[in-house]
Amino acid sequence: MSKLPNAPLVEVIFEVRWNIEGQEELAVYQYLQGDLYAEVKNDYPFREALTPPEVPINLFLQHTPTHRFRTKEGGYPLLQIGLGLFTVNTNDKAYDWTDYQQRCIESLEVLNKVYQPLQIKKYITLILQYQDFLPFDFQKNNVYEYLAENLHIELKQPFYSSEQKPYTLNVGFHYQTEYGNFEVHLQQAKKNDTNEDGILIRTLMANFQAQTNKLYIQDWLHQAHEIVSASFKKMTEGKLQASFQQKP
Repeated sequence: MSKLPNAPLVEVIFEVRWNIEGQEELAVYQYLQGDLYAEVKNDYPFREALTPPEVPINLFLQHTPTHRFRTKEGGYPLLQIGLGLFTVNTNDKAYDWTDYQQRCIESLEVLNKVYQPLQIKKYITLILQYQDFLPFDFQKNNVYEYLAENLHIELKQPFYSSEQKPYTLNVGFHYQTEYGNFEVHLQQAKKNDTNEDGILIRTLMANFQAQTNKLYIQDWLHQAHEIVSASFKKMTEGKLQASFQQKP
């Protein structure tokens, strides 16, 4: 579980993506949700269809979820599948890295077992993404000052009046590492359960030419988690990080 009483964590998402190639592979996909559910139903008994049954499979968008399997109704952790997509999601209340990493590895093994087209892929895409939410009122406060004081990010511009406060935010940083791209995205957002205004921070690692074997993926997950976790701690160190320790 998260050890922070006032953790900003909203969701953690492990994504596996691949390209659907040809009609034969598309035809195999239509059996995937049933075959996968038969294997995971003991741990993820609640399933949801995210696409109306009358929509033909050839109209599905690639890398978009079509079915979801939950550990409990409306709860986390959960699995999602779609054309060329498999995800393992959890939230702050259910988050523990050791448990989550094991779920990712075991669930992917099951997917490989029931979905043979994935076994012959030379490369797949792996993404480990953390989403954190920080309450912030864009109308009353200056986001430039907030970023500098709390996240150690300084944004300056000479082309428009400094008296005007930005009323929205959408900025990203991309860095190359030996394990893939490390990315940080900040954008204005509203918290789903409270509709509270604030800043959504997405920190992620993305490897677009990942190997498919278990040991490679297990090592990649560990390294990706280390990079993302250490970077977020360094980004928020100081009074913001101290606020995560305080009971809400």
